[in-house]
Amino acid sequence: MSTEKFTPAELLETAEQLYKTGESKMYRAAILEAITALETYIATNILSKLNTRVGKEFSDWLDEKTRFDFDSRLGVLTSFVTRVKIDKQSKLWNDYKKAKQIRNNVTHTGKRVTKDQGRFVINTVYEWVEFLNQAQDIKDEGKGKDKSASDLLGQLVQASARLERLIYSALMKFESGKIDPRRVFRVEELLRLGLIDESTLTELHKLRELRNRAVHSHSLESIRITPTDVEKLNSLVDMIEKKL
Repeated sequence: MSTEKFTPAELLETAEQLYKTGESKMYRAAILEAITALETYIATNILSKLNTRVGKEFSDWLDEKTRFDFDSRLGVLTSFVTRVKIDKQSKLWNDYKKAKQIRNNVTHTGKRVTKDQGRFVINTVYEWVEFLNQAQDIKDEGKGKDKSASDLLGQLVQASARLERLIYSALMKFESGKIDPRRVFRVEELLRLGLIDESTLTELHKLRELRNRAVHSHSLESIRITPTDVEKLNSLVDMIEKKL
């Protein structure tokens, strides 16, 4: 019997295929596949790194203690491994809790789910995967010395994950054919689709460049992130989302 497991990307791809059938019963299956993709991502990319941080004995204990507590795996162990704080007041976290509730309804009841609910869960998982990918890219040398700066970086990365998911969502809505969620899409796609103007494109480029410099810098002292930067990026994403 094969013990090979599906990757998070493969599970998300399956979720998309199930969703595209347009059948209510397949939306249920798509939701289950999407949440499984997130659980698998945490197991393969986060929990696997605990060994190097705390040693195998403590890592195994944490694995066992959180086996049926995915909130702690996502909200606590992820922060510990990536050193990026998971803001429990953020839209990213709140969307996860809503997606989890939808999944629970699918698992424990025969309740039908809507097309919008299926899309919401898939998008939420895609956004989390993007956020976690970016969080793991962050160089941590000296990052923890200034807690407020590190927290702002985490918030900017969360907002940046929203932007990447938004571009993906726009392409999924307006483009025919297969869209690979593993790609990093050009912000110009939003301009091409008529969702932003040139001035907004310029702002998004500046904010994306700020994120890139902060993530790959060895110290946040030379990269100044402000609450205004985070608010600006989130507000731009909110504005574009209303057009979808």
